Amino acid sequence: LPAAAPAAEPRKKIPLTVLYGTDSGNAEGVADNAKKAAAKSGFAARLVDMADTEPAEMAKTEHLLVITSTWGEGDPPERAAAFYHALMADDAPRFDGVPFSVLALGDSSYVNFCETGRQIDARLEALGGKRIAPRIDCDLDYEEPAAVWTKGALKELADLAEPEPAVTRPARGEVINFPGAAAEPLYGKANPFPAEITELVNLNGSRSGKQTIHLELSLEGSGLTFEPGDSLGIVTENRAETVEAVLQAAGLAGDADLPARLAGEWDITTLSRPVLEAYAALNPAPALAELIAGDAWRAYVPGRQLLDLLEDFPAALTPQQLTGLLRKLPPRLYSVASSLKATPDEAHLLVGVVRYESHGRERHGVASTFVADRLRTGDQLKV
Repeated sequence: LPAAAPAAEPRKKIPLTVLYGTDSGNAEGVADNAKKAAAKSGFAARLVDMADTEPAEMAKTEHLLVITSTWGEGDPPERAAAFYHALMADDAPRFDGVPFSVLALGDSSYVNFCETGRQIDARLEALGGKRIAPRIDCDLDYEEPAAVWTKGALKELADLAEPEPAVTRPARGEVINFPGAAAEPLYGKANPFPAEITELVNLNGSRSGKQTIHLELSLEGSGLTFEPGDSLGIVTENRAETVEAVLQAAGLAGDADLPARLAGEWDITTLSRPVLEAYAALNPAPALAELIAGDAWRAYVPGRQLLDLLEDFPAALTPQQLTGLLRKLPPRLYSVASSLKATPDEAHLLVGVVRYESHGRERHGVASTFVADRLRTGDQLKV
């Protein structure tokens, strides 16, 4: 028999740096998932926080993925500010030929949506970087587009590097399953845990104009853990009065299915430039077109909500047109005000109840009044 061929030596994996800038931890979580997916696909990936590096170091990388959030009206996350400003400086290092792609996280209710990611994407290109996959701008529901971006960027990087056969690359159309999923908690954003409310107390006296709720939640059986500084997301619902008013203004007061969907699925209070533009495409009112043609909309949006827009520029909508204006109702994050060492299997929150008046209308915080007005001890709250 012929002699067996010698075993091939292990081939070198593709080096990859996953750089992230984060405030709340969302960008870090996406970056960690991207690193895991890269490792499964044959990359030697490392995870780097913008707070722990500088542009000169990143300019030496062979392949670069950037994931960053935006703070407020276009500012970089505080931890990433030094890196960001150094990258934007006149003496920033060149990134000549460095393959890169950027994923931007943001909140479309802000005017400068995903601005930090946009700026970094443009700056890397201006400094000579080679964009290998288009930037994707993600709103609060970022999980699905982030997975699509990760898959596409890794495929492009693998093709660009032309790795040896020993490297496993994602095939076109293949869905990447992030490793380690079995170790993740059973409950999370996609599958919230029904936590029992064990205590709900207003800490302010009857003479106070403020209302602060001390909320204790049982996490027993959830597998959820936290550390100081972490936040707990609570699944909330819109007020029935607001839902009814929006349906009335849209000419859909008689619809049987929409009330429940608007209550729990859609954000019906946020008013932003994208919402104005989408509504203007359905409503040919000249005054509305004039509002968004220049900068007048900037003065119109603050203190107003979707209901104001529908009443100020009335038009009859179909259910599909109304929901097409809206984004998904995001969970609200509250800093945890307790320690698992002191109260195991519990999370305590302090909820400042938001009530105010603007433009002649009473306004109510979606999550805070949901907790204060509609929940009681013994009820369940999805977290």
